[in-house]
Amino acid sequence: MPQTISRRVLRGLIGRVMRRGVPRSDAEDIVLHAYEKSAKAHDPTRGSIEALMSRMVDRDTVEWWRQNRAWSKVSERLSAESAVVALHRVDDAARRRAYDHQSAVLERLTPAERKVFAAWALQRHLPQGELTASRAAATLGLSVTEFNNAKKRLGRRVRVVLDELGLTPRDLWTVADDEGPRRKRHA
Repeated sequence: MPQTISRRVLRGLIGRVMRRGVPRSDAEDIVLHAYEKSAKAHDPTRGSIEALMSRMVDRDTVEWWRQNRAWSKVSERLSAESAVVALHRVDDAARRRAYDHQSAVLERLTPAERKVFAAWALQRHLPQGELTASRAAATLGLSVTEFNNAKKRLGRRVRVVLDELGLTPRDLWTVADDEGPRRKRHA
């Protein structure tokens, strides 16, 4: 007979999957599927059903990202959001230029580089601690060290692409001409 899991736990698992960028309907499917699998596989001597279900949800979320090839969707969404979040003083032409520059840089990256970029962007975009380096690395099938090295290589590659295109990092964002840098740089 399957064990009962509280609604609070189920809501928490659905919320955790959604915070990782999965749409609500798919998040609910992932949690339901994990519940069905954990009800069959649960051995009370090896731990709680909630812990088993949590592990299954994590694995199924990673698998969802792999199967749906959501990396390209995420990078498109992030580049579109950066154009929308622009300052109100920036005109539409500046927004369009920034979007075109972002697209040009992303087009020059290989699919593997785009995946690393999307994982890094999600890691930066989500609230702190929601997507750890180990989980981001696992979604790419890499160790944490390999993922960190891939991010470093990507940073160097993006600088090369910017040079090839004759762009600066500032050209990728929609900022007013009279606005200074967003971060203070210490000499």
